Amino acid sequence: MLDEAHLVDRLPVADRDLLSRLSRYFDNLENRLREGEGWFIFNAKRDRSARLVRYIIGQLAGFRPLISSYHLAWRDFALHAYVMEVEMAGWIQTAAAPSMDQHIEQEHRIANQVAQGTNYHLMSTDVLVLSGIVPTQPHEVTYLDKVVATRYSRRFPSILITPLLPHELEERFRVSPGGGEIWQRFFDRMYQTSLMAL
Repeated sequence: MLDEAHLVDRLPVADRDLLSRLSRYFDNLENRLREGEGWFIFNAKRDRSARLVRYIIGQLAGFRPLISSYHLAWRDFALHAYVMEVEMAGWIQTAAAPSMDQHIEQEHRIANQVAQGTNYHLMSTDVLVLSGIVPTQPHEVTYLDKVVATRYSRRFPSILITPLLPHELEERFRVSPGGGEIWQRFFDRMYQTSLMAL
C-alpha cells in the first residue's frame, strides 16, 4: 500500500504547494480567525476539490468544539439560495392570505425552520467552507454576495472553492442584474480577507 508521503509526491506541484500553504494556515488557525483570514481557491475541478475538502474538513475537525465550522456543497447552497431569495418572498405573501391551508402553512413553517438553521450556519459559524461554486442563476449570485458581505462585516473567514478560473467565475456573476458591480464588491471582499490559489 502506498504511504501518504508517496501520494502527496504524486500530486501536481501546484497542489503540493497549496497543501503546504493550507498546512501552515491550520498550524496558526487561531490567529487567522482573529484576522478573519480565509481562502479563495480557483480551478479546483472535481477530484482536486474533493481532496481539498477532505483535507480542510479533517483539519477543522481537530479544532472542535472550540472553533465551529460548516461545509456546504454548491448544489445544496444553490437550493438554499432559491429558498431564501425566491420561495420565502412568495411565502410571506401567501401567509398573509386568510384562506391558507393548514397543511401548507405547516410545510412553510418547517421549511422556514430548516432554512433559518442553514442560514445561521452560513452567516455565523467560525469557518465556512463552500465548495464547487458555479453560479447559474441570479438568486445564487445575490445570496452568495449576501453571505460573503455578512461574514466580511463580522470578520468570519470563508473558504471558497470553485472549479472555475477568476474570469470564468466573473462571467457567471453576470447572470444577475448588476452582476459586474456585485462581482467587484464580492471579489474585493474576498481579496482583502483571503489567501488565494489557482
